[in-house]
Amino acid sequence: MYIYIYTIIASIILTIIFYHIPNKSNFNKYYIIPLIVFLIIKYIIGDWDKGYSYTYKDIIYLISIIIVSILTIYILSNKLSN
Repeated sequence: MYIYIYTIIASIILTIIFYHIPNKSNFNKYYIIPLIVFLIIKYIIGDWDKGYSYTYKDIIYLISIIIVSILTIYILSNKLSN
């Protein structure tokens, strides 16, 4: 149960960190930051299930990290622009 909470918290924290780093690439921050956050969380925390086979939890895992990261970027963009 704690792995879900750790994943969401790590997603928020990493998104905030990467949001404040200047984006010098040609990619939109709404695309590149969630991708970077997903890869780092996958590498550091790992998956929600055991083993090396793909399950429905992998899809939920990917979608949840991406959505949390995009929502965090959206909130930061609106808060900092006002």
